[in-house]
Amino acid sequence: MKDIYSRLSKGFLFSLLAQGGSYAIAFFLAPIYARAMAPEEYAIVSFANSLRNILVMLMPMGVGGAVVYWYNQYLQNKEKQKQSIGGIALLSILYSTGWFLLFSVMGKTIIEKGFGDIGLPFFPYGFLIGFSAFLYSFATVPTSLFIAKEKIALNSILTTLMALAQTSIIILFVAWLKKGAKGQINAVFIAAIISFLVYIFFILKDTHLSFDLKLFKEVSKFSIPFLPHMLFMWVLNLSDRMIISYYGKEYIKDLGYYSFGYAIGMVMQGILGAFTAIWSPVYMREANSNEKAQEVLGKAGSYGILLLAYFASGLILFSKEAIIILSSGRYEESAKYVPPVVLGYFFQGIYTFPVMALYQLKKTHYFPIITGSGAAINIIINIFGIPRWGVMTAAIATAVGFFVMALLSFVFGHFPYPLKYQFLPIFFSFLLLLLSILFVYIIEVNFIAKVVFAFIAGVIILLMWFKDYSVGKKDEQFNS
Repeated sequence: MKDIYSRLSKGFLFSLLAQGGSYAIAFFLAPIYARAMAPEEYAIVSFANSLRNILVMLMPMGVGGAVVYWYNQYLQNKEKQKQSIGGIALLSILYSTGWFLLFSVMGKTIIEKGFGDIGLPFFPYGFLIGFSAFLYSFATVPTSLFIAKEKIALNSILTTLMALAQTSIIILFVAWLKKGAKGQINAVFIAAIISFLVYIFFILKDTHLSFDLKLFKEVSKFSIPFLPHMLFMWVLNLSDRMIISYYGKEYIKDLGYYSFGYAIGMVMQGILGAFTAIWSPVYMREANSNEKAQEVLGKAGSYGILLLAYFASGLILFSKEAIIILSSGRYEESAKYVPPVVLGYFFQGIYTFPVMALYQLKKTHYFPIITGSGAAINIIINIFGIPRWGVMTAAIATAVGFFVMALLSFVFGHFPYPLKYQFLPIFFSFLLLLLSILFVYIIEVNFIAKVVFAFIAGVIILLMWFKDYSVGKKDEQFNS
């Protein structure tokens, strides 16, 4: 247990620093957007970011997930390893090129006819969104390779530097040159060029690009389930803003408020991403080499869930104060959207633990079923709920969709390979979240009371972990 806690804590710390740096930079942008843009312009930025993100997910066709598998297949043959990863990199480039060409042809119809109320012309801005996504897609294979090698520190440094570069350019265009939403699109395109130059260097350095038709077929077959999986994940993450945009101008102002609140809530996704980056390789190694993996991973996973719950609780409790500070009060209305969004990403965190068994058992065909079910619920609630109950429906749909996904991941992943979770940390996780939501929506408490509550909860968590860690350490010494 000592080894796994050490690896998880170090990896999580490096990833969290990178994610924290990236989100700190994003938070730095939030007040700049709030002061430089009206809610209608912020809605354009939100739409552009959503479209770019889905294209970045689509273009490599899910081959990033194959990198870890093929890397571990050839640990004893470095030359074959480089050739295999190089073949995957070339396949990723070919897929991305095809998607970019298709978007260049169909993008005008999608943007101007499907989302005309946003007021964003395809040429040049829609085209630049697609081109930016194409350039960013070159990071897929190198970042997956860093994770496979457990080079979390290097990946974290690069992530932070790329975020810093993009933010600096956005500030130049939006705050200094006063170019508004369209300036933001131009700035991201320039940042995408920088990202391309950095990651193409690592592709050429760490792989041997090779055209291998047999490998292409194997990788494509392996990756096919991940494409619908990622599309459904996009629906859960981003489609709500697209649907709100579709309903017309009467929702544009509320979309601006919702997007601002969602950006605060997505800090939870960054925290989750930091944990997942190290949990995935640690899980695979333990599951394949440790006879007591189910017990060890179950205990570590229980405290992982508790850690995520503590971060989620903090975001729920202090989101209003953060929004007031960041926007000088202009976007205070955004605060009501944050708790359901944070809760949704917490459920995504729960999904992460049992779903790893599907990787280990090579049952990747369940991924689209799990995420597709969550996405379907999300879309249904948004389509029928937004016209009746307003934009708050989208925040609730986020929480419900991720809850369904977490539930199904437990059904498909836990029963074939059950981890031995601990009751007390998980019970305290849900109690913590329940109290936090009560303090925000029902029982109003002041800032000092929130701080005291968070401090007491943190102390209790540390005492629980220290007790279990000490007992586990004594058991290891006794068994040895």
